[in-house]
Amino acid sequence: MPFIFYDTETTGTEPGFDQILQFAAIKTDDELNPVDTLNIRSRLLPYVLPSPEALLVTNVTIDAITNCPLSHFEMMRQVRARLLDWSIGGAVFAGWNSMRFDENFLRHGYYQSLLPVYQTQAPGNGRMDIMRMVHIASTVAPNTVAVPLREDGKPVFKLGRVADASGVVLDDAHDALADTHAALALARRLKERAPRLWEALLSSARKANVVNLMTDHPVLLLSGAAGLQPYNFVVAPIAANRGNSSEWAAFDLQYDPADYLTADDDTLVASIKGTEKPIRRIRANAQPGLLPLEFVPENVQGGRLPMDVYQERARLVRENSAFKERVSRILAGLYADQVPKQHVEQRIYDAFPSRQDELRMSQFHTADWPDRLPIVHQLEDDRFRTLGQRVLAVERAELLSDGQRSRYFQWRRDRFFDVSDVPWLTLGKAREAVARLKEDGDADRRAFLSAYEQHLDNVEKTLKSQDGMVVGRTISASPLPAIDDQAGAESFLAEQFKQAQADFNASGSILYGSLRALCRRYPTHSDLNAVTAKVWIIGRSYATQIERHISSDGTQGSALSKLAQFLHEHHQQIDSLISAIRYVGDRDPQSLDDEDIASMIGSHGRFVTLMRELTGQRSPRSFASKYLHFHRPILPIYDSVAAAALQKLVPWKKDYDCEPLHPDEDEDFRQYVMHLRQLNAATVRAGLSAPKVMELDWYLMHMAT
Repeated sequence: MPFIFYDTETTGTEPGFDQILQFAAIKTDDELNPVDTLNIRSRLLPYVLPSPEALLVTNVTIDAITNCPLSHFEMMRQVRARLLDWSIGGAVFAGWNSMRFDENFLRHGYYQSLLPVYQTQAPGNGRMDIMRMVHIASTVAPNTVAVPLREDGKPVFKLGRVADASGVVLDDAHDALADTHAALALARRLKERAPRLWEALLSSARKANVVNLMTDHPVLLLSGAAGLQPYNFVVAPIAANRGNSSEWAAFDLQYDPADYLTADDDTLVASIKGTEKPIRRIRANAQPGLLPLEFVPENVQGGRLPMDVYQERARLVRENSAFKERVSRILAGLYADQVPKQHVEQRIYDAFPSRQDELRMSQFHTADWPDRLPIVHQLEDDRFRTLGQRVLAVERAELLSDGQRSRYFQWRRDRFFDVSDVPWLTLGKAREAVARLKEDGDADRRAFLSAYEQHLDNVEKTLKSQDGMVVGRTISASPLPAIDDQAGAESFLAEQFKQAQADFNASGSILYGSLRALCRRYPTHSDLNAVTAKVWIIGRSYATQIERHISSDGTQGSALSKLAQFLHEHHQQIDSLISAIRYVGDRDPQSLDDEDIASMIGSHGRFVTLMRELTGQRSPRSFASKYLHFHRPILPIYDSVAAAALQKLVPWKKDYDCEPLHPDEDEDFRQYVMHLRQLNAATVRAGLSAPKVMELDWYLMHMAT
């Protein structure tokens, strides 16, 4: 079985928002003898600002990464092709800190290039982390690999320091290929000096072997390191997460399980998540440090106990089926209320692509460039459509329409100039980093930082020079016509809009803000209590009339309770259609010009269709729009009264409807949104700042009265 050792050098530490600049890999035979090498670099993506700290560490210049001939997209294609070739028949992927760092960058590089993500976990493959193995060896097989100590006595597990202490030559630290050679040399030392430990840890590189180990052994050693501190626990496997077979729980046998077998759920949750953890989570697919008892050292947490004590405590856990079932259920529940990710880069694990999208993305990589754009448009998953359009904008911008290029440029500009707390490096944050680094820099560092600042200046100049060329973002490639000036002057009364804004601030803002806060705190639908609160408060405070559409059992509030139960039972579908709408929070001055307006209408339509299972022929479009709005405030609020007022303000024109109605869309809501976009444009021409959706809604209700 061959091994593939690999390493990356990157622009920073955020896998979704930074990128790989250098990828290196060495294929070996089963005796760790090198048989092939890959070393490849890529050009800086035009929407990524590299961390100046990262470039200083790797000693890479701005000039080198901006003028590299190979694009990031093409590099990822070549990396995947080579690794596929090397792993025919199966291989074990390995690196130094690879599971926490390099593998995440590899996955995100594939994801953002429309390539399959899970290469290291494909059937027949395994994965192991040499740093993790050194953690374990330092406690159960000391002196196998030399681990240096800091002044305070804590161990240091940085690759360069461990290699130096072990006599491994590392001439060019933080070069991906040099680091790969060093990791391979340390792996070879482990294999030679502790062969039984090597074989045991190699076995755990595959999930099936780990599961078998937990199934066959009532007592095991769990070894590793948290931060800089290695640990050893004697544990008893409990059960797998009922929703994720890769996650298991194990009981720490320094504690008496009798104190926990009948504990309430809150106590068990605290036992898993608290500072003190009698119940420990284990990732069976990530080479956990699980070993047979022959490797147990003397220095275990809590002090080593007699083996018969461990065996008896493990028996109590193993024979209590109710306890195991509860822990399995509680593990699954720990992830139920995760907040949906805002940015497409963060949504890599939202769901697997459909079979149809897998086929389309495969076709994307075999097609000629002119044929790739229509393939991207056919993708069902909004994540892949967004990423595919981004690839085309970077690689072949000439294939895009003027509107598509404009939307890409506006997105890039917004990304670099963002002043909020975003997870990527903006121009402002980059300049702050340079200022800090200049405080104690030598001549070489100052020269590097000057070149880096020049790059920032060039980026900013380019963005500002094209600022006036941006075309307004629209629902399709061809912009909708705006309401004509005369109609706008006749229909839109600026003073009344200002008065409506004042009324909202005086009497509506607290209720609105409270509902937004409720949906921000409980954004998902797996908690029935939270869903019930949202349904009742939104349903009644915003006059959705939804109770009239649902049959009641005669008791007060039974219709709303039935609706809450329905949404809870369909929580995965509800969460999915909400996550398809771009999250912009409460700050979106151009909300009705957003390029994602089509997916917004589609999500509303799917929600209406789903709810018709409960409401029958009566359309819940008003409730659906209001309920979705408080989760995604970019989505317009539909109300029959507001719709009537809007039709008077903005007479309908046939050419507003620039695309055929999609089966998922509600026609009345779609036309309402199209009207509202024209009203939004009129506010700008009237000299007002572009309104938010809720301000337009309040204005329409004001006009209706």
